[in-house]
Amino acid sequence: MRWRSLSSVFGPGVRRRLRARAGLGAAYRRLFSGRGSKADAEMVLADLASHTGFYRVTEPGAGSLDFAEGKRAVFGRLFRFLRMSEAEIEALEEAARAEALADAREGEI
Repeated sequence: MRWRSLSSVFGPGVRRRLRARAGLGAAYRRLFSGRGSKADAEMVLADLASHTGFYRVTEPGAGSLDFAEGKRAVFGRLFRFLRMSEAEIEALEEAARAEALADAREGEI
């Protein structure tokens, strides 16, 4: 299963440009207005998982450990209420890691 995210929709060097940012913003707006699609939900969840560091470990001395854990806890709460298959969970994790890698290489949105 392939999860939709900025990294899967846009290629390297484009994933953090204005067009990609606008696409992500539009996905958030559609999703939270109740008009979002499955693709919008996937893109937003991948972005949130990446932004909160849900699938990453914060190394000591890399900043505020409490803040990092707090961000992860917020996504964990959201994640707890989702009903996803094992394949969807694995695809989300892979997409979030790809987003984190793109953030590291190309800058954060």
